[in-house]
Parts: sequence; C-alpha cells; structure tokens
Amino acid sequence: IEYNGFLFKQGSVKEAYEASMDFLFHRFPGWDEIVIGAVPNGVAEYLEYDKKLYRHDLWEAPTYGIDLLELREGNKDYLSTLSRNTRYQIRRSGKRYASYGDVEVQQASTVDQALQFFREISPLHIARWGVVESGFTNPAFLKFHEALIQGSWSKGQIDLCRVDVAGQAIAYFYNFTYNSRVYFYLSGLVSENDKALKPGLLGHSLCIQRYIEKGMDYYDFMGGEARYKQSLGRKSIQIFQVSLQKDLIKFRLERSARLMKHKISQIKQEMFSDD
Repeated sequence: IEYNGFLFKQGSVKEAYEASMDFLFHRFPGWDEIVIGAVPNGVAEYLEYDKKLYRHDLWEAPTYGIDLLELREGNKDYLSTLSRNTRYQIRRSGKRYASYGDVEVQQASTVDQALQFFREISPLHIARWGVVESGFTNPAFLKFHEALIQGSWSKGQIDLCRVDVAGQAIAYFYNFTYNSRVYFYLSGLVSENDKALKPGLLGHSLCIQRYIEKGMDYYDFMGGEARYKQSLGRKSIQIFQVSLQKDLIKFRLERSARLMKHKISQIKQEMFSDD
C-alpha cells in the first residue's frame, strides 16, 4: 500500500503533479475532496495545488530499510550494524535451529515454484493475522497476486524465498524487486513454542545477506512501526495518506472541530501532568 504516487517520467515530477491537479480542477470541477496515499511528504506538497487545497493528513507512518550498497562497499557485516540485543536474538535462534539440522534459504527458481511458495504462505499468514485481517482469505487477493507473480516473474520483479531447517519450512518471504531495490511485502512464519526461536528475525537476516551478495542496493521494509522493522532496519522517509479538500464551509467546520478536540486533549494532558 506504500508509494502510491502517480507514475510519471522522471525529471518533470513537480510539473506533472501540478498539471494533473489542474486537469482535475478544470475538467471535473464537481468534486469536494480527493484522498491520495500513501505518498512521501514531497509528493503530498506537490498535490496541494499551489495552496488552493487544504491538506489534512489522515494517516502517516515511517518507513524502514537497509542500505545494502553501503554495507557491500564498506565490506561490513550486516549483523554488526544491529543492536547487541538483536544480534544476540538472531545468533541464538540460528544456533538453536542449526541443532535440529541444516538451515537453508531456498529461492523460487521457476514461476511454478514461486506460486507454490505463495500458496504455502496462506495457512501461516491466516494463523498469524486471522480470517478477517489476512488477505489470503479473500479470493480477489489470491487471484490478483497469482496473476501478478505470473506476469512479473519473467521481468525479475518477484522474489519468493523459503527458509528451511532440516528440510522443513520455518519462514516464507514474498518480496518485490525493482531497480536493485527489494521491497518486503509479506511473510509466513511458523509459530514456535520456544521463545529462543525467531523465524522472522533469522529469516530476514539470511535473506538480507543473500541480497547483499546478489548486488541489490536497498532492502525496504516499507511503512509501519512494527518492532522487527525498527530492530532490523533504519528509519527512512515518512509516508502519508492525505485528504486534499476545497475551501468549503463543511470542511472549515470540520477543521474547527478537529482543532477544538486537539486543544481539549492538550488541556487534559496538562491537567494530568500537573497532578
């Protein structure tokens, strides 16, 4: 859901956004509000159409990632860049799994194997997120991603990996690859009773090392403040879902109510802090 800006030829992005908004204003004048996102802050500023629209941020989140090019050129070990606690958890997990058998990362080598890995993620993802939140319970989601994998495989834009221990899968990772960047989309992780076993942390670290060796430049966890993203990556840009509103009375009233609510919240905080 990240990076949902318009698709433009590089070099004229600002002008293209302004032209797009100008088109919306003059060809379709009947709209009151447009919601776009998630987009980087710079894109949101382009969309404000020379301040003729009021911007209201509906949602925002940081993105996290790892500069693989910097690690490769500096001949740095990825684990050495992490906190002591994260390093310890990954190494302990690796040793514990290794005591059961060989730990291996298997990359899908054919489109059929990629589809197989994608389908094998399903029960793990549903077990983790539940039937309501997991997209794998949605037939449209499954149809879309199977078509995406089939259509993008020959272009090298899809990467599905499976982490095995003694031949048994403990983790799957579904990533997009484009312009030497890896975009982590979702995973399927085996639930372990042993708290020392961290299939997600270990699996990400193994895949990241593999991408360094393959010459990829960046590993993007994309948006969200999940604990593992903070542990494994560094904060990058902030992304926003923005509402762009015309200067109408109903939106002025909405802004006034929002401002009043914010002030009341501040007053309550000050009262409790004084106590």
